Amino acid sequence: MNPDDRQHHYVQAVWPKLQALGDRICDAEEREDERLIEHGYGELIAFYESQTAAGFWHPGLTEALADFTEDPAAAVEYYRKALAEARELEEQTHSILIDLAERLIELDELEEAEACLREGHSVAKQAGDADYVGEA
Repeated sequence: MNPDDRQHHYVQAVWPKLQALGDRICDAEEREDERLIEHGYGELIAFYESQTAAGFWHPGLTEALADFTEDPAAAVEYYRKALAEARELEEQTHSILIDLAERLIELDELEEAEACLREGHSVAKQAGDADYVGEA
């Protein structure tokens, strides 16, 4: 799949599904309903696996999975994968880098976290993303 087709599939098919799944998980978190949170996360994993099994990957898909992964070590692996995917497609990396840094801090990987924050801040600044500049 070429990058344009990949982006088209992401925008048309993947992003709407991610929005719906993310909304369900967030709603369940607001209600503090662990059963629904787990169910929503299970749906997200199943969707991710179905897309990757079909040969589709995209940093937005992998980053979304990382965002909702509670286990910091597992989340770090997804963020690293999303970062590699974003770099391959020459897409923005600042949100991935900054979120990766947060999870690395949870794992006491402070040196790598600091490097991610520095790079994330720089890329966010270049992109003009004030929210992420402030977060970094």
